Amino acid sequence: MNEALTTEEGKTLVTLPNLSDNPFKHKYLSFRACGFTIREAAQLAGIKEKTVRAWRHLDEEFKELDTTQLKELRENFAEKFIEVEFLRNFRLILKKDYEVIIKSITNPDNLTQHESAYLKQARAHYTPQQLNIIRNALGGDGVREFNYTQFIQNIFGGRTDMDELPKLQAANEDSSP
Repeated sequence: MNEALTTEEGKTLVTLPNLSDNPFKHKYLSFRACGFTIREAAQLAGIKEKTVRAWRHLDEEFKELDTTQLKELRENFAEKFIEVEFLRNFRLILKKDYEVIIKSITNPDNLTQHESAYLKQARAHYTPQQLNIIRNALGGDGVREFNYTQFIQNIFGGRTDMDELPKLQAANEDSSP
C-alpha cells in the first residue's frame, strides 16, 4: 500500500470508485466528505490546490465526486471516514497505554515522571465498568449499531470525559428505532 495512507484508511478505498490508483485523491475526498473546504482538504491531504485543479481537469469522475456528487459523498461516506479515524486513534491510545503498562511491570525504576503520571491516569480507565461502557458505546451488544456521528458530535460538544459515556449511551439508545 502507498505510504500516503495508513492501513485503516486504505480499508475505505474500496468504498470510493476507481480511486485506489491514487491514494492522495482518496485522502483529499475523505476530508471533503467530512466538510472541509477545498483548501483545507488539500492541505490535510498533503497536496497543493493546483493538483486538485489538475485532477478536476484530467479526471471527470474525480471532478464529479468533488463537485456535483459531493453532497452524496458526504451522506454516504462521512460517517465511515470518521469511524475509521476514531478507531485508529483509539487503537493508538491503547498501544500507548500498553507500552507504559509493560514498562511499569518490566522496568518500573526507569519510568519517567511523565510516564508515571500517564500510568496513574490510564489506570483509572481500566475497570470492568469502563470496558462494559466502551463495548456498549461501540455497539457491542449486537442489537444496534453505534452512531459514530452522534458520538463525535457529543465529543466536540465538550463532553469528552469517560464518565459521560453512560449518558451518551443512554441518549444513543433513546434515539435508536
